[in-house]
Amino acid sequence: MASAPRPRTKTASTSTTQIARATHSFAITSYSQHKGLAAGEFIRSAAFDVGGHQWCIRYYPSGDKRKELEDYVSIYLELLGKYEKVTASFDLRLVDQSTGLSSVLFSKSLVAFDAVDNRFSCGCQKFMRRSELEASAYLRDNQLIIESDVTVFKEPLVLKKATNSVDKMSPPDLYHDLDNLLVTKVGADVTIKVQEEVFVAHTIVLAMRSPVFKAEFYGPMNKDNKERYQDHIITIEDMQPAVFNALLQFIYTDSFAECMKDLDEDDTTELTKHLLAAADRFDIQGLKFVCEKDLCECLYVDTVAAMLVLADQHNCIQLKDACIEFITCLNSLEGLVESEGYQNLKESHPNVLIDIFERVTSELFSLRIISS
Repeated sequence: MASAPRPRTKTASTSTTQIARATHSFAITSYSQHKGLAAGEFIRSAAFDVGGHQWCIRYYPSGDKRKELEDYVSIYLELLGKYEKVTASFDLRLVDQSTGLSSVLFSKSLVAFDAVDNRFSCGCQKFMRRSELEASAYLRDNQLIIESDVTVFKEPLVLKKATNSVDKMSPPDLYHDLDNLLVTKVGADVTIKVQEEVFVAHTIVLAMRSPVFKAEFYGPMNKDNKERYQDHIITIEDMQPAVFNALLQFIYTDSFAECMKDLDEDDTTELTKHLLAAADRFDIQGLKFVCEKDLCECLYVDTVAAMLVLADQHNCIQLKDACIEFITCLNSLEGLVESEGYQNLKESHPNVLIDIFERVTSELFSLRIISS
């Protein structure tokens, strides 16, 4: 006689994210008096409240600490309080004092501010070249106005909708299990050498995530793959070990955040650019999308041309559009034209310059129609 099914019940609840949003305006009068501040020295705004937390804006007239930043101004949003932990999105803007309108020049989404772990500030080291700032309409009558729009994500409000007794089970976590498989190397059947570093992996996982690896390991030319790859080393050329490590981490866990946690902003951007190229090389579209999205938030006057070259090389439409949009919004093209990336763009990717010209022409034509 078949046994009766075990009684199972179901619970349900809803989680609603609560947010608080505010904008703070920080006016720096007598701007010229602060030009003598050394690198690493800053001016701080008054504290302002968003979501029950105290914040301020820090402005570095001579850049943040490092020698290579001395030609730039740096701006950060800082969480005040010794024991605060907050998730927030924010932007940094400058007010055009000829029009009174502000322009978003830097933005960041879902930043984990943690004063306990010394991650109490976030911002942009190379916010703008000082020479470009001082020649712009952002600085007038010896005054600079910085704005920051801050959105704080509070603890979700969870409402219980129904309650029954339920079998207590741990939720499935496939990526955690795959990460454990990568770490323990249990069942690994391929060894991959990148420069002087060696990685051990599973051909079935690599093939599942990458059509290129699938063709390599299980294509029609490789009928006896197990015999071919077991106890053998595959060498991957033209790639840094750190890049392949991040690639492997994403293949197994759908995230490469762990590989970025100890890097500064410049190194994070550089690794993400190489990772984008690797994603294109191995046809991992999910990784390519994430890298494009992250790089769209790292556009600056002196690097946007190089980013355009990267986008064109790897057919990144989202990133290419973001770069062109960034360029069309610039008040001055001087910093762009003087950058190394622009020379490469002009010589090797003239088609992209045509795209920029057509976009600018189209927008000017649209503005002319509206104004008339």
